[in-house]
Amino acid sequence: MLGAFGWSAITGGGITAEDTFAAPRALATIVADQLRRTRTGEDAGDPEAGADLVVMAAGGLAQGMLQGYSTSRTPLDLVEHLLDRVLGSTER
Repeated sequence: MLGAFGWSAITGGGITAEDTFAAPRALATIVADQLRRTRTGEDAGDPEAGADLVVMAAGGLAQGMLQGYSTSRTPLDLVEHLLDRVLGSTER
């Protein structure tokens, strides 16, 4: 998704530059709101920082896949680790 917004900014496609640059912040706001709803009390941490970490990591992982930096398994493992850090680990 972030790649599509970036490409649109470069090419001048159907999404305006303002929309393109606002999209990651809007996505981080949605994630932060979800973190606030699911995490309460002393474990709540900083939902904005957690959301920023998730959004930036997703963009970086996608870019790494496009450049051939990693296989499809590496991002899955990293996202699972990241979510455990942000949301707290869960029993499986």
